[in-house]
Amino acid sequence: MWWLNRQGKLEGNKASSMCLLWFWLIPELGIQTGWAAAEIGRQPWIVQGLLRTKDAVSVVVPAYQIALTILRSS
Repeated sequence: MWWLNRQGKLEGNKASSMCLLWFWLIPELGIQTGWAAAEIGRQPWIVQGLLRTKDAVSVVVPAYQIALTILRSS
């Protein structure tokens, strides 16, 4: 993108426009897969009875932030 901009070919280039249109998806996928991996990794211990659900609750992230995240992604 930088090179096309230096040459003055970025504006009106359909391929670069399509790339920029979908670039937001890369960090969003990273966020969602990271969250899913954290939650999936936590659940088997709770299901098997090795860890109580109340002990698995995150003390770092408040409940309202989790609710906002769920509402935003749906």
